[in-house]
Amino acid sequence: MDNNHCLRGKFFLNKFYQGTIKIFMILILSALSLSSVLVTAYMSQSYAEKTFFQINRIIIVLFVFFTIIGVIFFYDKLVIKVDEKKVLYSVLLISFCFSIFLVFVLNPPLRGDQLSIYENAVAMNHGDSSVFDVGKYLQLFPHQLGLVLINEVLFALFQDKTILVFRIINCIGLVVLVYGLHEICKLLFNSSRVLYIFDLLILGCFPLFYFVTFYYGNILTMTFATLAIMYQLRYLKKERLMRYVIVSAICISIAIVIKSNSLIFLVGIILQYLFFLNHHMKKRIWCIVLSILSVLIFQNCVNLYYEIKTDATLEDSIPKVAWIAMGLQDSNRGPGWYNGYPRIVYSQSHANTQLAAEKSVDSINDSIHKFIKNPKYAISFFGKKTISQWNNPSFQCFWIQDKIENENVGSYLINEASPLRKIQESFMDGYEFLVYLMALICVWIKRKDDDLSFIQLELIFIGGFIFHIIWEAKGQYTLQYFILVIPYAAYGIERVIKRMNQLLRRMKIKKHIM
Repeated sequence: MDNNHCLRGKFFLNKFYQGTIKIFMILILSALSLSSVLVTAYMSQSYAEKTFFQINRIIIVLFVFFTIIGVIFFYDKLVIKVDEKKVLYSVLLISFCFSIFLVFVLNPPLRGDQLSIYENAVAMNHGDSSVFDVGKYLQLFPHQLGLVLINEVLFALFQDKTILVFRIINCIGLVVLVYGLHEICKLLFNSSRVLYIFDLLILGCFPLFYFVTFYYGNILTMTFATLAIMYQLRYLKKERLMRYVIVSAICISIAIVIKSNSLIFLVGIILQYLFFLNHHMKKRIWCIVLSILSVLIFQNCVNLYYEIKTDATLEDSIPKVAWIAMGLQDSNRGPGWYNGYPRIVYSQSHANTQLAAEKSVDSINDSIHKFIKNPKYAISFFGKKTISQWNNPSFQCFWIQDKIENENVGSYLINEASPLRKIQESFMDGYEFLVYLMALICVWIKRKDDDLSFIQLELIFIGGFIFHIIWEAKGQYTLQYFILVIPYAAYGIERVIKRMNQLLRRMKIKKHIM
């Protein structure tokens, strides 16, 4: 009797968990689909990083939308007889060649955080520990140490070729990322038609390719986070081999070391183990412990390396709560965007981490009171903040490049006045709408599906969406979540095309009868 009661309780908990995730996902994708067809956020190529909003040209968005659907409709008929592996290898080859092309054609100079990471890596390579002095970049932002360590190693090996080598590594990482997403799509849907559509669809995600020039770890983080999901799904859906859990744990650890906001992926992975393995308590505990332990070991090894090398105390830095405080403040770049607050509050607190944290909490409370007092302002603030991140179809991929003064292929690709740049932006706008809407159709069709593995990507996407409501806003941060719904969009398109084929067959039958 007790066992039956316990099983019923677990069944209800799982249903509640799945239902909650699906409701949130449907609501978020509905809002993003609607806003992406009506409004778009864009950014000038100036260094200001200011977000602008404009009413969308709906006709152009819909034209791009239906053109992509039409191309996939005819592509689906042509490619269905082609070997699945040949299609995949072709996509991987195109991805690598286009990425390498962009690296050599654009070759943007480093600026901002990119330049700081490179300069600090060079300084550490030369034994200059003053970069950890109070007020210096690494003392203020120790979460960048993983990226600095990678660049320190690369500089020791390649010297002045480090930037080029890092970008080529990005190109390789992008190929692995595309492969990882392909495998996730295969594990979730087990359909050749969906895979063919995904392979074509991922080639249309232009921002992903432009980010290979970005010297900031975004591509590598996405690659390792995606691999972590892929190996976890292999463990949960195929073979219960612990090596998959170990590799998944190592991949997510590397992703977090490079970019700490990959912790969202870790939370999603842990929750999947928690609910998917609810009948296997020991396995569940081992999987969760291994994942957390691996992250702690990797992070502590990086911190310990620099603490021993420099005699610096890494705990004394800007508190993380300062970024939440900034995420709830206005900025001339956009609501919740960077306004310098973390540096300012830390400086005003005389480099006292605890005092800076207390001031940041006070700022958060002030912002909350302001939102409660003025609901219209709150709606406007969070609405614009959300649109600036999730309805920026370029995800800042043009902003991260530098304007090219001389006329060449690179200038035609990225300069604001270039017609080719405008065509790309229009395509990205329609592409973004397509992905959100088709992903919504997928989630709606699968809303009653009991397969817990299916909600893995939904869980992380929702986590990223909620996190960036309160955290510092940036369009480039949301790209890693956007690519997770491309497999869902591929399934949604496959269902739409199947429906189109059914309608065409009915029309032919009626015509034949008449």
